[in-house]
Formats: sequence, C-alpha cells, structure tokens
Amino acid sequence: MKVRVLVFFVAMISFTACSKEGEGLNASQDKIQFGTLSLRCVGDCANMYKLEGGKLYKRKAPVRFFEDLKYNETPEKNFDVSTIVNSLNNIPQAILESEEIYGCPGCVDEPFINLIFTNEGKEKNLRIDIKEYALTGEVKIWVNNFLKMLEQLP
Repeated sequence: MKVRVLVFFVAMISFTACSKEGEGLNASQDKIQFGTLSLRCVGDCANMYKLEGGKLYKRKAPVRFFEDLKYNETPEKNFDVSTIVNSLNNIPQAILESEEIYGCPGCVDEPFINLIFTNEGKEKNLRIDIKEYALTGEVKIWVNNFLKMLEQLP
C-alpha cells in the first residue's frame, strides 16, 4: 500500500513539475503589440508597434493616450522582422509569469515597456519597468536589448 501511495505522489510531482505549455510567446504566430508607453507626458506618449502574421505595423499617428492608438492598415514594406521575433520569443520566464506588472513601470514619470499579446485565445497585457537599478540578471539584459531593438525600428 505504501508503495502505491509513493508511486502516486511521484507521478503527481512529475506532472506538476513540467513547464506550463502555452505560457510562452510565439512571436511568429501570435498577434503582439509592443513598445513603450509613458503615462505622464503631454506629447507623444506611445511608441508602439504591432506584429501580426509576420508583418510589422506602425502606429498611424502620435498619440497621448493609449486608448487613441491605431495602427496603419498596411504593413511596413521590405522590413525583416526576425530581430523583433527573436527578441519577443526570448522574453524571460520571470516576466511572462508575472501578474501583468514587472517592477514599478511608470512610477517615476518615465516610460515603460508594454506588451499585449493573445496566446491560446487569452489576451495578456504586460507592463515592464525599464529602470536599470530595479532590474536584475536576465531581465535587465532582455530589457536593455529590447530597448535597443526598438531604436532600430522605422
């Protein structure tokens, strides 16, 4: 009897210890809005893009409020999205597992990274702090690389 209980518990631990499939991001398939937002600004407050179907869409015009954000209907022509896809597919698990907020985004009147993606029918909106002193390890490296990648976009 003890052996059966032990086998049962070992089996349960094995199943629950597996990584959560579907929690990750697949930038080549998922619809993703990404960029930086600033909540306390008076001018152009959203530097956002949309990646959908392997194509990059820019916002139509500068906006102050995120709710006013609209994207061009036609994608950027002849733009290689592989760098974007690579960056988004390599988001650290610590960020993906966070409850929509990582760090204290926008707390000190500065912009933050905003990611909105639909995965397996569920929309997730992540706001990520960009203050270097508030970040550690792989998150700090990813944030710095992501911000450099954004500077290269049209």
